[in-house]
Amino acid sequence: MALFDTAVLTAAGILHLLPVAGMAGRMRLRRLYGIDLSDADTLLLMRHRAAMFAALGLLLLAAAAVPQWRLPGAVAGLISTAAYCGLAGRPGSLSPPLRRLWWIDLILALGLAAVAMRAVSGGA
Repeated sequence: MALFDTAVLTAAGILHLLPVAGMAGRMRLRRLYGIDLSDADTLLLMRHRAAMFAALGLLLLAAAAVPQWRLPGAVAGLISTAAYCGLAGRPGSLSPPLRRLWWIDLILALGLAAVAMRAVSGGA
């Protein structure tokens, strides 16, 4: 099962690093999320969000490599993914790019929850 934990944390880390491209600006964010960011303040917040995802993605990759970091990494990733799904509500009401993100985050949340439970029980 350690292979499962490593795979989930690695996948979550890589997927959390993908939005880092959004730090490059408006056009990258439009491609990632399918939304127009004409407001400078919202653009700034989304670029900052991309930077925060970089930090989380690196933590998740480190947790994949360092067993002692698996619980904090899995919990941080679980908070991120579950929060998006919870805040977004039902996926049917979202635009196609955000709906795809909802499903990805749901799958990651389930995997990260399993990793966290194994880490708590000493199975990691």
